[in-house]
Amino acid sequence: MTKNRKLSNALRYYKNDGALYVARVAASKCLKLLKPALGRELYQSLMMWLRLGYWPNIRDPRSFNEKVTQRNLFNPHPLTSVVSDKLAVRDYILVEKLLVDREHPITLDYKYYVFHGEVRFLEVVQGRFTTGTYSVIYDRDWRVIEVTRGIPRGDVMERPANFVGMVRIAERIGQDFDFCRVDLYSIDGERIVFGEINVTTSELPFRPRQYDALFGSYW
Repeated sequence: MTKNRKLSNALRYYKNDGALYVARVAASKCLKLLKPALGRELYQSLMMWLRLGYWPNIRDPRSFNEKVTQRNLFNPHPLTSVVSDKLAVRDYILVEKLLVDREHPITLDYKYYVFHGEVRFLEVVQGRFTTGTYSVIYDRDWRVIEVTRGIPRGDVMERPANFVGMVRIAERIGQDFDFCRVDLYSIDGERIVFGEINVTTSELPFRPRQYDALFGSYW
């Protein structure tokens, strides 16, 4: 992430949360210094409490973020090292260059949340390669869901012409996982480009919070 993007994100969070954001940043820095003494589980629980606003149950997870953390700490998927290795999936990985289509100056990033081989949600990320990142979350039928996850709400986009094909590809890729996120790109509504697979993700706050439990219920 560039310095400009970091500054833009910091100003955006400060505008939304004010002094609470400053307090969270200060507390996070203190916790990082104490991490060796706290141990991984307690440190991660405290960091999640600061980010998410609730104390997580990592040992018996129910919410999406709790399950992400349990996987990261205790239960890595056996294929994690494979899908994280670009050389292992080199036939599908997109070339590391800026993809541009005719409709959108910066190609939209389609992140498909696949649970047990079925797409339940997708997040369309806008402005990823610029100074501001925004997203809109949809269900599998391209209906907007009134929720954000860690980044501000963006503009609602028209459904791409190759959307059905993208869903099929995401589900085929994710058929062997209890959860994975499949990132795809649509070029001019015609060509589908594979980005990456993630069998885990970052712990980010859902607003409203009940969507954390909803996402987790499909896992």
